[in-house]
Amino acid sequence: MTNVMFRPLSQIQRPNHFKSFANPTVGQMPHQVKKSPAFANIKEFDGHFLISLAIPGFNKSNVEIKQENNILIVQGKQEANNEAKFLKKEFAPTEFTRTFTIPEDVNVDSISATFEQGILNITISKGEKAQPKKIEIL
Repeated sequence: MTNVMFRPLSQIQRPNHFKSFANPTVGQMPHQVKKSPAFANIKEFDGHFLISLAIPGFNKSNVEIKQENNILIVQGKQEANNEAKFLKKEFAPTEFTRTFTIPEDVNVDSISATFEQGILNITISKGEKAQPKKIEIL
């Protein structure tokens, strides 16, 4: 329940909430957004690394993950939705690319990925680290 103070109609100022949507101000994103940074969180656990990418609006069928040498490349591309007229568009990008340098001692054969509710989770298992050893001089 909301309490409303009675005021004569001449004193009521009705805000125009939609006026600011059509007129971007300094610091806001441009009207047409095509690329997204695909924000990432990277966590390290005892036996693996976890890379989580926020990619709202994408489906797993629109995302590709490649591993070349010690570089992990995550790319997404989808068709733009031109059916609606946007007053402001700050997300729903049509493409993104992120690259990550992964340590050389990871097990690249065990890289796996899951996608749920706009979050792509990539799990990279750690490999065996080279143990320091004492070299005997002969």
